[in-house]
Amino acid sequence: MSWLRARSSRALLLGVLVSVTLGMATAHDGARPVLDRVVVIGASASDGFRATIVERQGDRTAVEGIDLRDAISLAVEPDPSVLVSYATRSMFLAPHRIGESEISHAINERPTLVVALDFLFWYLYGTTGVEGVEIGSESDRLLSLEVGLEQLDRVLGQAGGPMLVVGDIPDVSGANSPMLAAIQIPASATIEQANARLREWAGARTGRVAIVPLHTLTAQALAGNPTTFGGVAWSPSMDGSLVQADRLHPTFAGLVALWARALESLRDAGADVGTGHQHDPRVHAESIRARLRRELSASGTHHPDVAAPAQTPPSN
Repeated sequence: MSWLRARSSRALLLGVLVSVTLGMATAHDGARPVLDRVVVIGASASDGFRATIVERQGDRTAVEGIDLRDAISLAVEPDPSVLVSYATRSMFLAPHRIGESEISHAINERPTLVVALDFLFWYLYGTTGVEGVEIGSESDRLLSLEVGLEQLDRVLGQAGGPMLVVGDIPDVSGANSPMLAAIQIPASATIEQANARLREWAGARTGRVAIVPLHTLTAQALAGNPTTFGGVAWSPSMDGSLVQADRLHPTFAGLVALWARALESLRDAGADVGTGHQHDPRVHAESIRARLRRELSASGTHHPDVAAPAQTPPSN
Protein backbone atom coordinates (compact mmCIF):
# COMPACT_ATOMS: atom_id res chain seq x y z
CA MET A 1 0.00 0.00 0.00
CA SER A 2 3.04 2.31 -0.32
CA TRP A 3 1.49 3.84 -3.44
CA LEU A 4 -1.55 4.85 -1.38
CA ARG A 5 0.62 6.53 1.27
CA ALA A 6 2.49 8.33 -1.50
CA ARG A 7 -0.80 9.44 -3.06
CA SER A 8 -2.04 10.70 0.32
CA SER A 9 1.16 12.72 0.73
CA ARG A 10 0.76 14.17 -2.74
CA ALA A 11 -2.87 15.02 -2.03
CA LEU A 12 -1.88 16.78 1.21
CA LEU A 13 0.81 18.78 -0.56
CA LEU A 14 -1.59 19.65 -3.38
CA GLY A 15 -4.17 20.81 -0.85
CA VAL A 16 -1.62 23.12 0.76
CA LEU A 17 -0.60 24.54 -2.60
CA VAL A 18 -4.21 25.10 -3.62
CA SER A 19 -4.96 26.86 -0.33
CA VAL A 20 -2.06 29.23 -0.95
CA THR A 21 -2.90 29.91 -4.58
CA LEU A 22 -6.64 30.34 -4.07
CA GLY A 23 -6.00 33.64 -2.34
CA MET A 24 -3.70 34.72 -5.17
CA ALA A 25 -6.23 33.74 -7.81
CA THR A 26 -9.18 35.44 -6.15
CA ALA A 27 -7.42 38.76 -6.38
CA HIS A 28 -7.66 38.53 -10.18
CA ASP A 29 -11.32 37.53 -10.40
CA GLY A 30 -12.61 41.04 -10.99
CA ALA A 31 -10.28 41.57 -13.95
CA ARG A 32 -11.96 39.01 -16.19
CA PRO A 33 -15.70 38.33 -16.52
CA VAL A 34 -16.60 34.80 -15.46
CA LEU A 35 -18.07 33.97 -18.87
CA ASP A 36 -15.18 35.43 -20.87
CA ARG A 37 -13.13 32.26 -21.43
CA VAL A 38 -15.20 29.12 -20.91
CA VAL A 39 -13.81 25.60 -21.15
CA VAL A 40 -15.97 22.47 -21.01
CA ILE A 41 -14.53 19.19 -19.75
CA GLY A 42 -16.22 15.90 -19.01
CA ALA A 43 -17.71 12.79 -20.58
CA SER A 44 -20.43 11.80 -23.03
CA ALA A 45 -23.22 14.00 -21.67
CA SER A 46 -21.12 17.16 -22.12
CA ASP A 47 -19.93 15.79 -25.47
CA GLY A 48 -23.53 15.72 -26.68
CA PHE A 49 -23.87 11.97 -27.18
CA ARG A 50 -26.76 11.52 -29.66
CA ALA A 51 -28.20 14.95 -28.84
CA THR A 52 -29.46 16.24 -32.17
CA ILE A 53 -31.77 18.60 -33.98
CA VAL A 54 -33.32 17.10 -37.13
CA GLU A 55 -34.97 18.95 -40.02
CA ARG A 56 -36.58 17.20 -43.00
CA GLN A 57 -37.63 18.49 -46.38
CA GLY A 58 -39.20 15.82 -48.54
CA ASP A 59 -36.70 12.99 -48.88
CA ARG A 60 -33.83 15.09 -47.56
CA THR A 61 -32.72 15.28 -43.94
CA ALA A 62 -30.28 17.54 -42.16
CA VAL A 63 -29.01 16.59 -38.73
CA GLU A 64 -27.24 18.93 -36.32
CA GLY A 65 -25.35 17.38 -33.42
CA ILE A 66 -25.40 19.50 -30.27
CA ASP A 67 -23.04 19.38 -27.31
CA LEU A 68 -22.86 21.39 -24.10
CA ARG A 69 -20.54 23.92 -25.72
CA ASP A 70 -23.22 24.61 -28.33
CA ALA A 71 -25.88 24.99 -25.62
CA ILE A 72 -23.68 27.57 -23.87
CA SER A 73 -23.02 29.46 -27.09
CA LEU A 74 -26.74 29.59 -27.89
CA ALA A 75 -27.65 30.88 -24.44
CA VAL A 76 -24.95 33.38 -23.51
CA GLU A 77 -25.05 36.97 -24.72
CA PRO A 78 -22.53 38.15 -25.74
CA ASP A 79 -20.62 35.07 -26.83
CA PRO A 80 -17.56 34.20 -24.72
CA SER A 81 -14.27 35.27 -26.32
CA VAL A 82 -13.10 31.68 -25.88
CA LEU A 83 -15.47 28.69 -25.74
CA VAL A 84 -13.90 25.30 -26.25
CA SER A 85 -14.73 21.75 -25.21
CA TYR A 86 -12.40 18.89 -24.37
CA ALA A 87 -15.24 16.66 -23.20
CA THR A 88 -15.25 13.25 -24.81
CA ARG A 89 -17.65 10.32 -24.92
CA SER A 90 -14.58 8.06 -24.70
CA MET A 91 -13.79 9.04 -21.11
CA PHE A 92 -15.20 5.78 -19.76
CA LEU A 93 -12.34 3.89 -21.43
CA ALA A 94 -9.64 5.43 -19.22
CA PRO A 95 -11.15 8.07 -16.93
CA HIS A 96 -7.99 8.86 -14.97
CA ARG A 97 -5.73 9.29 -17.98
CA ILE A 98 -8.31 11.12 -20.08
CA GLY A 99 -9.44 13.27 -17.14
CA GLU A 100 -5.87 14.37 -16.48
CA SER A 101 -5.45 15.24 -20.14
CA GLU A 102 -8.68 17.27 -20.21
CA ILE A 103 -7.56 19.23 -17.16
CA SER A 104 -4.18 19.98 -18.75
CA HIS A 105 -5.85 21.23 -21.93
CA ALA A 106 -8.26 23.34 -19.88
CA ILE A 107 -5.44 24.97 -17.93
CA ASN A 108 -3.65 25.86 -21.16
CA GLU A 109 -6.70 27.86 -22.27
CA ARG A 110 -6.32 30.24 -19.28
CA PRO A 111 -10.06 29.93 -18.53
CA THR A 112 -12.24 32.18 -16.44
CA LEU A 113 -14.71 29.30 -16.02
CA VAL A 114 -14.33 25.54 -16.27
CA VAL A 115 -17.59 23.64 -16.78
CA ALA A 116 -17.26 20.06 -15.48
CA LEU A 117 -20.83 18.85 -15.17
CA ASP A 118 -20.14 15.14 -15.75
CA PHE A 119 -16.36 15.15 -15.24
CA LEU A 120 -16.52 13.14 -12.02
CA PHE A 121 -19.01 10.54 -13.29
CA TRP A 122 -16.51 7.90 -14.43
CA TYR A 123 -14.34 8.41 -11.37
CA LEU A 124 -17.14 6.74 -9.41
CA TYR A 125 -18.84 4.63 -12.06
CA GLY A 126 -17.04 2.11 -14.25
CA THR A 127 -14.51 -0.61 -13.46
CA THR A 128 -11.20 1.28 -13.68
CA GLY A 129 -9.86 2.47 -10.34
CA VAL A 130 -6.75 4.24 -9.06
CA GLU A 131 -3.65 3.76 -11.24
CA GLY A 132 -5.62 1.58 -13.64
CA VAL A 133 -6.32 -1.14 -11.09
CA GLU A 134 -9.72 -2.78 -11.50
CA ILE A 135 -12.29 -1.64 -8.97
CA GLY A 136 -12.93 -4.40 -6.47
CA SER A 137 -15.00 -2.67 -3.80
CA GLU A 138 -17.11 0.40 -3.11
CA SER A 139 -14.21 1.94 -1.17
CA ASP A 140 -12.14 1.67 -4.36
CA ARG A 141 -14.71 3.90 -6.04
CA LEU A 142 -14.37 6.54 -3.33
CA LEU A 143 -10.57 6.43 -3.66
CA SER A 144 -11.01 6.97 -7.38
CA LEU A 145 -13.21 9.99 -6.70
CA GLU A 146 -10.38 11.54 -4.67
CA VAL A 147 -8.20 11.38 -7.78
CA GLY A 148 -10.88 13.29 -9.70
CA LEU A 149 -11.00 15.95 -7.00
CA GLU A 150 -7.21 16.23 -7.12
CA GLN A 151 -7.45 16.90 -10.84
CA LEU A 152 -10.05 19.61 -10.30
CA ASP A 153 -7.75 21.19 -7.72
CA ARG A 154 -5.22 21.66 -10.51
CA VAL A 155 -7.69 24.04 -12.16
CA LEU A 156 -8.35 25.97 -8.97
CA GLY A 157 -4.64 26.25 -8.25
CA GLN A 158 -3.98 28.31 -11.35
CA ALA A 159 -3.12 31.98 -11.04
CA GLY A 160 -5.84 34.09 -12.64
CA GLY A 161 -8.71 32.69 -10.64
CA PRO A 162 -10.92 30.50 -12.85
CA MET A 163 -14.18 29.42 -11.31
CA LEU A 164 -15.37 25.85 -11.52
CA VAL A 165 -18.90 24.56 -11.92
CA VAL A 166 -19.10 20.83 -11.33
CA GLY A 167 -21.97 18.37 -11.28
CA ASP A 168 -22.50 15.96 -8.43
CA ILE A 169 -22.97 12.24 -9.07
CA PRO A 170 -26.38 11.14 -10.41
CA ASP A 171 -27.99 7.78 -9.79
CA VAL A 172 -28.52 6.20 -13.21
CA SER A 173 -28.91 2.64 -12.00
CA GLY A 174 -32.02 2.39 -14.16
CA ALA A 175 -30.19 3.32 -17.35
CA ASN A 176 -31.12 1.41 -20.50
CA SER A 177 -27.80 1.63 -22.28
CA PRO A 178 -25.17 -0.87 -23.48
CA MET A 179 -22.60 1.66 -22.29
CA LEU A 180 -23.39 0.95 -18.64
CA ALA A 181 -23.30 -2.59 -17.25
CA ALA A 182 -24.46 -3.51 -13.75
CA ILE A 183 -20.86 -4.11 -12.63
CA GLN A 184 -20.04 -0.48 -13.46
CA ILE A 185 -22.74 1.04 -11.24
CA PRO A 186 -21.92 2.07 -7.66
CA ALA A 187 -24.22 1.32 -4.75
CA SER A 188 -26.68 4.04 -3.79
CA ALA A 189 -24.89 4.48 -0.45
CA THR A 190 -21.60 5.02 -2.31
CA ILE A 191 -23.19 7.73 -4.46
CA GLU A 192 -24.47 9.44 -1.30
CA GLN A 193 -21.00 9.28 0.27
CA ALA A 194 -19.42 10.64 -2.90
CA ASN A 195 -21.78 13.59 -3.06
CA ALA A 196 -21.25 14.35 0.62
CA ARG A 197 -17.50 14.32 -0.01
CA LEU A 198 -17.92 16.63 -3.01
CA ARG A 199 -19.93 19.10 -0.92
CA GLU A 200 -17.25 19.00 1.78
CA TRP A 201 -14.55 19.57 -0.83
CA ALA A 202 -16.41 22.48 -2.42
CA GLY A 203 -17.17 23.99 0.99
CA ALA A 204 -13.45 24.40 1.57
CA ARG A 205 -13.22 26.37 -1.69
CA THR A 206 -15.99 28.90 -1.11
CA GLY A 207 -16.45 31.38 -3.92
CA ARG A 208 -14.53 29.27 -6.39
CA VAL A 209 -16.70 26.18 -6.83
CA ALA A 210 -20.39 25.85 -7.73
CA ILE A 211 -22.18 22.50 -7.67
CA VAL A 212 -24.97 21.55 -10.07
CA PRO A 213 -27.23 18.97 -8.34
CA LEU A 214 -27.28 16.38 -11.11
CA HIS A 215 -28.44 13.74 -8.66
CA THR A 216 -31.69 15.62 -8.01
CA LEU A 217 -32.11 16.94 -11.54
CA THR A 218 -31.67 13.49 -13.09
CA ALA A 219 -34.25 11.95 -10.77
CA GLN A 220 -36.72 14.71 -11.64
CA ALA A 221 -36.11 14.35 -15.38
CA LEU A 222 -36.48 10.57 -15.30
CA ALA A 223 -39.77 10.95 -13.46
CA GLY A 224 -41.03 13.08 -16.36
CA ASN A 225 -42.36 15.81 -14.08
CA PRO A 226 -42.86 19.41 -15.21
CA THR A 227 -39.97 21.64 -14.23
CA THR A 228 -38.63 25.17 -14.55
CA PHE A 229 -35.11 26.21 -15.52
CA GLY A 230 -33.77 29.64 -16.38
CA GLY A 231 -37.28 31.02 -16.05
CA VAL A 232 -38.57 28.53 -18.65
CA ALA A 233 -41.53 26.30 -17.75
CA TRP A 234 -41.07 22.86 -19.29
CA SER A 235 -43.56 20.03 -19.54
CA PRO A 236 -42.02 16.75 -20.78
CA SER A 237 -45.42 15.47 -21.88
CA MET A 238 -45.93 18.55 -24.07
CA ASP A 239 -42.39 19.70 -24.91
CA GLY A 240 -40.37 16.47 -24.92
CA SER A 241 -38.12 14.73 -22.45
CA LEU A 242 -34.94 16.23 -21.04
CA VAL A 243 -33.43 12.72 -21.03
CA GLN A 244 -32.96 10.37 -23.97
CA ALA A 245 -34.59 6.96 -24.12
CA ASP A 246 -31.40 5.40 -22.72
CA ARG A 247 -32.22 7.15 -19.42
CA LEU A 248 -28.60 8.26 -19.27
CA HIS A 249 -27.86 11.12 -21.66
CA PRO A 250 -29.54 14.52 -21.97
CA THR A 251 -31.49 15.50 -25.04
CA PHE A 252 -30.88 18.83 -26.76
CA ALA A 253 -33.39 20.42 -24.40
CA GLY A 254 -31.68 18.66 -21.50
CA LEU A 255 -28.34 20.25 -22.38
CA VAL A 256 -29.93 23.70 -22.47
CA ALA A 257 -31.57 23.00 -19.10
CA LEU A 258 -28.27 21.85 -17.58
CA TRP A 259 -26.55 25.07 -18.60
CA ALA A 260 -29.39 27.13 -17.15
CA ARG A 261 -29.01 25.23 -13.87
CA ALA A 262 -25.25 25.75 -13.99
CA LEU A 263 -25.74 29.52 -14.21
CA GLU A 264 -28.09 29.38 -11.22
CA SER A 265 -25.45 27.50 -9.22
CA LEU A 266 -22.78 30.00 -10.22
CA ARG A 267 -24.98 32.90 -9.08
CA ASP A 268 -25.61 31.12 -5.79
CA ALA A 269 -21.83 30.82 -5.39
CA GLY A 270 -21.49 34.58 -5.81
CA ALA A 271 -20.41 34.75 -9.46
CA ASP A 272 -21.53 37.63 -11.66
CA VAL A 273 -22.73 35.81 -14.77
CA GLY A 274 -24.93 38.59 -16.08
CA THR A 275 -28.59 38.45 -17.06
CA GLY A 276 -30.73 38.24 -20.15
CA HIS A 277 -29.45 34.87 -21.34
CA GLN A 278 -31.83 32.81 -23.49
CA HIS A 279 -32.69 29.42 -21.99
CA ASP A 280 -35.73 28.29 -23.95
CA PRO A 281 -34.82 25.13 -25.90
CA ARG A 282 -37.79 25.74 -28.21
CA VAL A 283 -36.34 29.08 -29.30
CA HIS A 284 -32.89 27.59 -29.85
CA ALA A 285 -34.27 24.58 -31.71
CA GLU A 286 -36.30 26.74 -34.07
CA SER A 287 -33.26 28.92 -34.76
CA ILE A 288 -31.21 25.85 -35.65
CA ARG A 289 -34.01 24.35 -37.75
CA ALA A 290 -34.40 27.62 -39.68
CA ARG A 291 -30.71 27.47 -40.58
CA LEU A 292 -30.98 23.79 -41.54
CA ARG A 293 -33.98 24.60 -43.74
CA ARG A 294 -31.94 27.26 -45.53
CA GLU A 295 -29.11 24.78 -46.02
CA LEU A 296 -31.47 22.13 -47.38
CA SER A 297 -33.10 24.61 -49.74
CA ALA A 298 -29.72 25.77 -51.03
CA SER A 299 -28.39 22.25 -51.47
CA GLY A 300 -29.45 19.49 -53.79
CA THR A 301 -27.52 16.92 -51.78
CA HIS A 302 -29.53 14.01 -50.47
CA HIS A 303 -28.70 13.12 -46.91
CA PRO A 304 -29.38 9.74 -45.33
CA ASP A 305 -32.44 9.80 -43.16
CA VAL A 306 -31.17 9.79 -39.57
CA ALA A 307 -33.67 9.38 -36.77
CA ALA A 308 -33.44 11.68 -33.79
CA PRO A 309 -33.27 10.20 -30.26
CA ALA A 310 -36.64 9.62 -28.66
CA GLN A 311 -37.90 12.84 -27.13
CA THR A 312 -40.88 11.39 -25.31
CA PRO A 313 -40.75 10.95 -21.55
CA PRO A 314 -39.20 7.62 -20.62
CA SER A 315 -41.35 5.10 -18.83
CA ASN A 316 -40.53 4.36 -15.22
